[in-house]
Amino acid sequence: LSAISERMNMGYTPEEISKFGNRSDYREMRKLIVNEYNQRNPDKPVTEEDFQAVNNEVSGQFDDKFRLAEGTVELLTYLRDNGYKIGLVTTRGSNSLPRLLQMHGIADSFDVIINRDDCHERKPHPQPILTALEKLETDPRRAMYVGDKQVDDIIAGNAVGMRTVLVNSGEVDKYCAQPNYQVSSPRELLSVFLRQ
Repeated sequence: LSAISERMNMGYTPEEISKFGNRSDYREMRKLIVNEYNQRNPDKPVTEEDFQAVNNEVSGQFDDKFRLAEGTVELLTYLRDNGYKIGLVTTRGSNSLPRLLQMHGIADSFDVIINRDDCHERKPHPQPILTALEKLETDPRRAMYVGDKQVDDIIAGNAVGMRTVLVNSGEVDKYCAQPNYQVSSPRELLSVFLRQ
């Protein structure tokens, strides 16, 4: 986001970029950034198409900044080796997602992958999760949804009656949807499975 803001001379501070980037839905984030900019600069407005064009230019240039959370590969390997079905539901699009999964060596770790282009609705709406569960042929009550965003992930998982896990070492917002469990990393979640 900061690269797009710089190229378009939008003038956002790192703190503002962080605030926008806290949303997992790119389209919502793009709309908020453009609307905010246009309110501040009514004499030189930009469109979402302008923003998207610059995003397309920089796409892939910052892939090295994406890191897997500690213990992700080990958790996925454990689940796969022990016969669990694994689905990935993400608001990342079909342009960058395959590239990032391949880069981290986890492209073959999932039985089902649902990205933002696969559904009309996006989290926190439950449609993407329900679509994944349907393809996995899994009852929500027998599934667990793990996510790092209390708003998008936990709201969506709770809406379909799944057990939810928030992977986040920060404080849980007591006024938002509550996860069943909170762990600081996938490695900590793996230790829960290993204790069973």
